[in-house]
Amino acid sequence: MGDNCSQDHRLAMRTAKLIVRAVASMVRTQPSRTFVTAGILLLLIGQWAPTAQAKNLLFYEPALATHYPYANPAMPNEATAAAAQGHTVTLADAAQWSSMTAEQFASYDAIVFPDSLFNENLSYYQSVYGAAESNKATWSSAISGPRIIFGVSTLFDSSTYDGTFHWKPQAEQLVANGLSFAASGPGTGLYMSVPPYHAWNGGPPVPVSLLTALGTFLVRPSFGVGCGGKYVLAPSHPAMSGLSYAGLSYLNGTWFSWFSSLPSSFEVLMVDPDWCRFFRQMLPVIIASPGPSPSLGLRAGFGNGPNDPGTQSTSVGETPPVARVPLGSAFFLQLTTTDQSGSVVPVKSTFTLEQAAIAPAITEPTLFGNAVALEFDRAHSSDIKFFQAVHLGSVFVRITPDDTSIDPVTVQILVNNPLRLGSTQGQVDATLMDLAHRRGIPPQMLKGQVQRESRFDEDAYRYEP
Repeated sequence: MGDNCSQDHRLAMRTAKLIVRAVASMVRTQPSRTFVTAGILLLLIGQWAPTAQAKNLLFYEPALATHYPYANPAMPNEATAAAAQGHTVTLADAAQWSSMTAEQFASYDAIVFPDSLFNENLSYYQSVYGAAESNKATWSSAISGPRIIFGVSTLFDSSTYDGTFHWKPQAEQLVANGLSFAASGPGTGLYMSVPPYHAWNGGPPVPVSLLTALGTFLVRPSFGVGCGGKYVLAPSHPAMSGLSYAGLSYLNGTWFSWFSSLPSSFEVLMVDPDWCRFFRQMLPVIIASPGPSPSLGLRAGFGNGPNDPGTQSTSVGETPPVARVPLGSAFFLQLTTTDQSGSVVPVKSTFTLEQAAIAPAITEPTLFGNAVALEFDRAHSSDIKFFQAVHLGSVFVRITPDDTSIDPVTVQILVNNPLRLGSTQGQVDATLMDLAHRRGIPPQMLKGQVQRESRFDEDAYRYEP
């Protein structure tokens, strides 16, 4: 061609001007065909988490709200919610409860102390909870599984009546989530609504008497006064799955006990923002033992997202998953978790590319000299992130969920040469892949440009002034 520039240098220098024409010329070298052959390979680690199963629940029957003088027997409660979930419900009255052994208590998946509704009278408390108080050392010794404790009333103002009773939005889900978590094992769990006596007696914080064998739980009464909002602090915890401020707005006027002290092994799930009284702090009203580590998964593929054909999924374990992608490909990554129904839910996260290892090393001038892959829209967290593979080699991507209760995940990206660039003129593929790696230009675009300018005729040339 009568100049001193090498052919690969000319191609690299002219890339910016020719990209549009090259993309239009890629009809015979479609990435989807190329990448299905070389596609993303996710190394499988573990399995997805199973969905919830029916459990055997033992209820302390004297505390059922149906015994409260002003409660309607048809009003929904924890026992009706458990039955609706398919759990087996056993009701133990005071005499039966008092006669049970630790082994008998431990034969159940969870022990349930339901919300007895409010009454501040000490003699009423003693008449309702006397049997449980008398043998608390016995039943407490059987508790070895998940535990959830409600300071907030789960039943007050939780239902409406229009000829029949109906749960208010998310009221049943709050109860059902707690029951399922307590029974999720391993071991016998505990679901307890703090006896309402504690929420109506003034003075300094006092121990929850029923729980003294399980730790120190101090509660401060609220006197039935709310500040107009409850906030979920741990949305990823199984007991809070699917719950929202709007859905739980019925709790705003209820009575509750604030937890002023709790064992360090417990996690705060919901708080009352006490801005309208003198405490001026976020006060715990629902606490629980930590949930299991979320069942995390990774989706990866080409195209516009996980609904496109060819998307692959794998669970995430201790060993980082590996995604192998062809040079020049555009691909996406998405971190997921599973909710209680087993549905896969995207996890909004920040994606960070760490130091890249380009191999073979490049010593000459190139585009994107320090990168194996480029991240699009890197300034924002998202539930899906897109990348472009620009050089051969490897790089780790750190995925940090916005939900701080979920640990960050690391994924290794390995960029390899495609097996081929389309189905024609394969004799030039190796040369173009090497050129693409050295210059940082997708090999598919280079091949499209060669077709556009010469139709693969090695004797063709173009006059450039």
